[in-house]
Amino acid sequence: MLFTPLILAQTTHRYLENFDSGNAEGWVFYTDASVSVQNGQLHIQSTSPGFQSVLIGPPLGATVNDFSIEYASETATGPTGGFVGRVGFNSAIGALYEDDSVRVVYTTDLSSSPPNFVTLYTRKITELDIRAKIEVTRSGADLGIKFTLRDTLRFTGNLVNAPPELMKGHLMMSIFGDNINFSLSMVDIKYIPYIADQSTSYFESFNDPATPWYKYHPQAQPNASLTISNGNLNMNYTGSEYVSLMAATPVGSVGDFEFAGSYILTNPSGFFGMYRIYSERYYAGVMYEGDTLSLIYQDGGTGEPKLITQAAANLNLYTSLRLTAQRTGNNIVFRVYGNSIQLLSGTLVTSDSRLYYGHLLMGFDTEDNLSVSFPDATIAFTRFVTGVEEEPIPPGYGLSQNFPNPFNPETVIRYSMPVSGEVVINVYDLLGQKVKTLVNGYQEAGEHEIQFEANDLPGGVYLYELRSGTYITARKMVLLK
Repeated sequence: MLFTPLILAQTTHRYLENFDSGNAEGWVFYTDASVSVQNGQLHIQSTSPGFQSVLIGPPLGATVNDFSIEYASETATGPTGGFVGRVGFNSAIGALYEDDSVRVVYTTDLSSSPPNFVTLYTRKITELDIRAKIEVTRSGADLGIKFTLRDTLRFTGNLVNAPPELMKGHLMMSIFGDNINFSLSMVDIKYIPYIADQSTSYFESFNDPATPWYKYHPQAQPNASLTISNGNLNMNYTGSEYVSLMAATPVGSVGDFEFAGSYILTNPSGFFGMYRIYSERYYAGVMYEGDTLSLIYQDGGTGEPKLITQAAANLNLYTSLRLTAQRTGNNIVFRVYGNSIQLLSGTLVTSDSRLYYGHLLMGFDTEDNLSVSFPDATIAFTRFVTGVEEEPIPPGYGLSQNFPNPFNPETVIRYSMPVSGEVVINVYDLLGQKVKTLVNGYQEAGEHEIQFEANDLPGGVYLYELRSGTYITARKMVLLK
């Protein structure tokens, strides 16, 4: 099997999610909180009392250079803070919410506790149920940063000679607090992929200390570390308290996959695992402890995972472990190899699509001293495709500004199509809720117009959006009453 090297793509993409169908398949939720999608909203609800941190990632892989994240939250009770932005292996840049304020921040030292953030902008806020956007644009060695709150641009700045670690990473959201009840109605992302669109394989040598893997260690202790140095991904711990040290790949959400990692087991302890994860309640993969290799999964419960099958094994006899998954209908066949020798295989039968896709990660859960290094990792994968992921706007497509604007109660919307095809034009309020469908059907290529009557809508700002094939664009209009 040939694994191609990483390729830096230079095409801007868009990913828009309105949570109007499914279970947000392909997303990743590093939490054991309840996650559900209902009535055009993604809901996250704590199921146990006490402080909790929830990390939310879209199906996209790691990104480079420019990005923007716009989101609308409808409900936010319980959270005392959160973060929206890009997170690298040891870096972050974005908007940080804490108590009654929001800050535009960055750091190149996520390993410190708490992280040593540099603050570029601060503003008092009264609630977290808001609409906001963070936008970062690269120009040479500089980063331009914009922050918009409730459709008003609040901050524009330029980070001169920005640390190179800030140029790549995963686009993430997080919330933290007690008894969390949080919902999203819209997430709109612009980004440049770290791995080129045409790539179906990825090789990591860990020669770049800032390679954008994602560190996930929710219960890490001060004497636990997850580092990249000397061409290795290193996991180390000295102590007797429970600790989880996990690293997620830059690939993003996948369907079928082969995930292989070389390892140096200096002082292994506890459970080693390689998983495809939707959340801590939905995942599947391989787990190794002592002399037993187990294929396991979780399909909505908590606590110990369920067993598919297991067998005796000794990983000291090998130098790499490889997990594969291939789905046909409701059957997912998992196989585990030590070097090139098949050690275990089993089939998971499930109709739950949350187990069909997910993000790949590997690491240890332990309560004892740990010292393990991974010199490399290779992944072959089938991409998860959802929402909008597109090349630049095709020549000939167009959506004109409505006229008149502002209007009351009628206005005309004009648009053009270079080819015939299905067209949908929807109108949304600023919370991302769909209020009207103006066009939904096949139309011939050419110029078109539609009259919009808003007698039954309250005054305010609305978005009208055109979709045709992979093309999507939107504009604002103002209804005065």
